[in-house]
Amino acid sequence: MDIPEASGWVNLYILRIAQFEFLFISSIIYRLGYHWANSAKNYPGFPQNLARILLSRSVAENLINRKVATPYKLLIMNTKSYFLSFFLLVSLVSNAQLKAKVKCDDFMVDILTGKVNDLKADFTLETIKAKFPCYTTAEREDTSSKCGGGVFFKDKDLLFYTGRDYIQIGEKFKGKLSLPIMGASRNSFFRTLGNPKIKDETWEAFQMQYGTLVLHYNKANKVIKIQISTLSTDALNLCE
Repeated sequence: MDIPEASGWVNLYILRIAQFEFLFISSIIYRLGYHWANSAKNYPGFPQNLARILLSRSVAENLINRKVATPYKLLIMNTKSYFLSFFLLVSLVSNAQLKAKVKCDDFMVDILTGKVNDLKADFTLETIKAKFPCYTTAEREDTSSKCGGGVFFKDKDLLFYTGRDYIQIGEKFKGKLSLPIMGASRNSFFRTLGNPKIKDETWEAFQMQYGTLVLHYNKANKVIKIQISTLSTDALNLCE
């Protein structure tokens, strides 16, 4: 059915409605995009797909505006276009929410062998990522990396500095230790570890068969951080 031409004030009124509809739907899409784009970890392609949707909508609108002269058709097509974008966006978000979270085996740190689930501190970045895909962040081993790159499990307080060949375990570590030294007193390791090779006010370095074990202490002389390296104490280069 043909749509009749309208007077100037009717055209102006319809165009104002179209502008309001444009701002309202754009605001909804923007807010949804901002909220769920923060979930990019669970759905890495989400921001790019959102951009494609909005770009496609914009291209379609330009084509429509060139061919359609009446504000009635412009209002109808704009409304359809924005609601299509909205439902596509909701569909993408639903898929993102249904994506299963990556899990790892429980972490087990062997203090005497210098291994975490059979991986040593000198293993490559890609090997560690493949073994433990639940890492929170990873940095390539190049000059742009602050500490030589690595694979980090910050939610578990476990850090692999692959560029410097050492592993760091914090006091909030979520896993198991072969020796209960986290939180233990400073002078309680002699039978197991022997005398430290290097001593400082807040840390001690023990020479191990695999390399070096460094224990850091708080003011109460309790262990608050453990560092395991395949390097000797002379070659050790820790990140400050």
